[in-house]
Amino acid sequence: MISYAQQRAAEQTSFDIPAQPLSAAIASFIRTTGWEVGFTSATVSGRRSAAVTGTMAPAQALQAMLAGTGVSADISGPSTAALVSGPGGAAQGAPVNADGSLVLDTITVSGGGNPADAPYRSSGSGAYISAEQIERFRGTSTGDMLKSTPGVIASANRNGASLEVNIRGVQGMNRVKVTVDGSEQTIAEGQGYPGSRTRSYVDPDLIAGIEIEKGPQMSGAGAGAIGGSVNMRTLDVQDILKDGKQFGVRLKGGLMSNNRQPPPTGTTTFRDDPTSLFDFDNLNGSVAAAATLGGIDLVAAYSRRRHGNYFAGRHGKSTYADDWGNEQTYSLYRPGSEVLNTGLETESFLLKSSFSFLEDHKVQLSWLRSDFSYGETWPSDLLYGALKQNDPRETRTNRLTAKYEWDPADNDAIRLRANVYYADTNDEGAAYAFAKPYTSQNYGFDVENVSQFHFDALGSLALTYGGSFAVEDLNSSQGRVNGSNFFFEGKRDVASLYAKANWSPTDWLALNAGLRYLSYKTQDNSPVSGSYGEFDDLSGSSFSPGFGARLEPWDGVQFFAQYNEGYRPPSLRESVSSYDTSLVPNPFLKAEHARNLEAGINLLRDDVLVGGDKLRVKGVFFNNDIDDYIMRLWPKSSAYFMMDNIDRARFSGIELSANYDTGTFFVDGSFTYFTKVDYCYPSARWENQPDGTSQYVESDVCSSTPLNVDFSAGFVQPRFTGSVTAGARLFEEKLTVGGRVSYVGTNPVANFAPWPSYTLVDLFASYKVSDSFRVDVAADNIFDRYYLDALSNNAVVAPGRTFRLDLTAKF
Repeated sequence: MISYAQQRAAEQTSFDIPAQPLSAAIASFIRTTGWEVGFTSATVSGRRSAAVTGTMAPAQALQAMLAGTGVSADISGPSTAALVSGPGGAAQGAPVNADGSLVLDTITVSGGGNPADAPYRSSGSGAYISAEQIERFRGTSTGDMLKSTPGVIASANRNGASLEVNIRGVQGMNRVKVTVDGSEQTIAEGQGYPGSRTRSYVDPDLIAGIEIEKGPQMSGAGAGAIGGSVNMRTLDVQDILKDGKQFGVRLKGGLMSNNRQPPPTGTTTFRDDPTSLFDFDNLNGSVAAAATLGGIDLVAAYSRRRHGNYFAGRHGKSTYADDWGNEQTYSLYRPGSEVLNTGLETESFLLKSSFSFLEDHKVQLSWLRSDFSYGETWPSDLLYGALKQNDPRETRTNRLTAKYEWDPADNDAIRLRANVYYADTNDEGAAYAFAKPYTSQNYGFDVENVSQFHFDALGSLALTYGGSFAVEDLNSSQGRVNGSNFFFEGKRDVASLYAKANWSPTDWLALNAGLRYLSYKTQDNSPVSGSYGEFDDLSGSSFSPGFGARLEPWDGVQFFAQYNEGYRPPSLRESVSSYDTSLVPNPFLKAEHARNLEAGINLLRDDVLVGGDKLRVKGVFFNNDIDDYIMRLWPKSSAYFMMDNIDRARFSGIELSANYDTGTFFVDGSFTYFTKVDYCYPSARWENQPDGTSQYVESDVCSSTPLNVDFSAGFVQPRFTGSVTAGARLFEEKLTVGGRVSYVGTNPVANFAPWPSYTLVDLFASYKVSDSFRVDVAADNIFDRYYLDALSNNAVVAPGRTFRLDLTAKF
């Protein structure tokens, strides 16, 4: 019987790799096959490969590529190989220790290993969402693609087209950084009494992968982001080209049920008759073309999506008992009703090019433009009983990114990466309350280098060091409304330097330590209302250390602990004056200081129950303690709200994620349980003294319920959330079928935007008709549950049962 590994090594693949420098040819081979290839810099330096064209096994193609180079390949597994000088394999010419073991040079491993494994290898917490998962659970709203990620929830996901990410109860005001191809674009907008919204605009139809880091990080993306970061990658050539091809086109198109085109503006009633799946007024489509020629990669893509207002589910609890025992409705929208202002139209363009020069240098340039037209509800409207279809809100974003990499094959001290970006957002505002037009520019750069050193007795050392500079420039000259000043203009600069050392003295122990320096300055450019007086610009700086350890006593079993501190400057929304009449600026506002501790276990095992299977498990305890947490308070001496610091906020809990895959069957699970949520703020009260007198005493009060005037009441995640996805790949993996069950607990903050606990079931199937054509079908919320998403601060009910049909063709 042929083993699973032998079958993998013998799989036939189409190759078209021209003769070129050997290091570049190996990179093409890896991209085509997904293999991992190890080699020393001296082995490939100055050598050129032979051309490889045709359909053959990857092992055969690798041998053909090396013909005449003086280099041979030792194939050690179904998709792994090591390159060595000479024809005799790794052993030839290698020195021998006294015990008879071989002494080999340091090996650099390069490859297309599964990025989904990365979170299971790190000494901290993260997650990876693949293009397959994004397409499988695309859903109706932008944030649906983040579902099933432990500790991560898209806040207010059903209201508008923007994305705001909550990681472990931390969100808003730049606490979580969202980037696309390395460019940041964020705007924080007040939304009246129910809170605020930090907007990032993303078109999921052009996203090919998402990496999520939780908590403060020693990286360019981590500056100021104490909650974590969400890094999205747009389409690259490997996402479009068929294996071994130099040119290719990908066409996608789809339909979605459970929605209707929005009624006329001003409509105050809702309908209860959604469209069928084959209503062609509600569709999506994209075309993407790619080419790779002589070391130059080119991508061009266009996508368009349009759907109307969706309809709520028909089954489930729609009322709750208030503190006095009276039944209250969760929302003005009833089971089965149309949900106004949930329609969406997006149109996006992507151009991307990367090229190599001087063998070890690479440049990537990209431009992404997206136009969004969408319905949105002012949260206070639903709070005070007003239902109305509004005019659509219009937003346009442009992102320009330039990346540079220098990774010389013969120099372990240099692995340089630099990124420069510019993002421009133009928002036309909305015909309600304070949502006035604005323009925003985010621009900056980050640079990082990794130097590796290898010592015979002391193991290996990797030094990572770099810096970043980011600017947010917001202009929202809104004029005067009823005699009040609604100008809002400001600029915030954040600069950061960091360094981190990773030392592996043995193959079972790894230690790390790092330090970041961050400084900021916020400039208030608003015309200041005389009643508030003049305020100085805010500025500050701080050092943030981090350190950790990973222990691997057995192969594939890792224990780790990581401590990182972070420093978040006040956002423009928190510190710039005069953006509405009910909130005044605070010239004494301090930056937040986060201390994040994580401890856990990673388990990576293959061939556990059957040959070729993979088991991945990660369990983490986290404790995120934030000093000087910024909240919206209502000082007794003032008629206005004010942003101010409380002593601390603390979030702790347990996360578990697991994956088991046999090739034929697979199952994924993710679970989050919060053990503590505390907001500690000063309080004062009269206390009776032993002598019979009363004294006014100040003390700290810690409560799981934030002050009811603050935005943070809408940030508290359910105490428990969990999901399980299971499926099978049948008929030689042409057909994939499966489903997902998700459970979300109720709102733990009783006095703010209640939602019921809910359980959802989603189904999916994908069939590869041929090597060029695929059909995907999905049924979201198959039991048509009536529910509000967690962190819904505006009572916009989620969609009911929705069917999706998507067709994909590659040529």
